[in-house]
Amino acid sequence: MRIFVAGATGVIGRRLVPLLVAGGHQVTALSRRTEVPGTETVLGDVMTGSGCPSCWRRRGRTY
Repeated sequence: MRIFVAGATGVIGRRLVPLLVAGGHQVTALSRRTEVPGTETVLGDVMTGSGCPSCWRRRGRTY
């Protein structure tokens, strides 16, 4: 499954993303500052909207 995770380096995201990747999912991770291993990382911020619209259109689920 294709999944988008906002806050991929936050408290929940940094635990959730490796589980999704290990489960064989295609993960797009939104992060403000750093690349997230095993994912297609989009640098952006949900508060400003930077980077968000393009990655939402490409994924089936959003967390």
